[in-house]
Parts: sequence; structure tokens; C-alpha cells
Amino acid sequence: MTLILPLLISNGSWGSSLPECEGSPLNETNWQDSFEWDNCQGTITYPNDDQYVGEFKDGSYNDQGTMTYPDGDQYVGEWKDDMKHGQGTYTFPDGAQYVGEWKDGFMSGQGTYTFANGDQYVGEWKDD
Repeated sequence: MTLILPLLISNGSWGSSLPECEGSPLNETNWQDSFEWDNCQGTITYPNDDQYVGEFKDGSYNDQGTMTYPDGDQYVGEWKDDMKHGQGTYTFPDGAQYVGEWKDGFMSGQGTYTFANGDQYVGEWKDD
């Protein structure tokens, strides 16, 4: 799934009508915090090998996207101003997974956490 999903995002899945981003996404003066990409979809890989594939609006991750981390963690879902926000799925390398609502980067709202051993918590979350 890790290899398939970025391909789906880049060709306009999830109803995106945004064009592919062109050139470098990075502002030369402050590459860590400032993106020049706006209203497009693309891929950015950081020096630590974090990789975001998805939509950029207003110079940040917005709407649908996937963040994959070098340790195997992956978030697939909605973003708002560079934060997980809306519906999303976070999968851990050991197989544990959270599926549910996010607000300002935290698990908040209704969600299901499935532990690696198969146990589950289903219910309300607030700030993780």
C-alpha cells in the first residue's frame, strides 16, 4: 500500500483537481518552514527521509496527503495547515493502527485504536 497510494495521489485520486507541482517546493531562504508550492499536488522528501505526498495549498500541506516516516510509521488522510486534521489513518511499524478523527495534529474525536496484538479501543479521543 505504501507504494500504491502515492501513485494514486499524484494522478489525482480523492477527487483532486489540482495540477502537479512544478519545480522545487522549497523557499531558498528557509527550506524547513516555507513552501513555495501552492494549489498543486506533489511529493517532498526531507533530508531525514520523511516523505509527504499530497496536496499543497497556501504554502502548506492541506486536504489529502500521505506522510511516511523512515521508521515505518505512516499517516494517510486529511491535513490542514501542515497538521493532521479531519479523517485519517496512522499505522505503526508493529501493526498497531489508529483510524479516526484528528484535530490540530492530535487524535481527537471518534476513533479506533487497534493494538498490534489485536485488542481495540473504540471511542472518544481528546488531544491523543
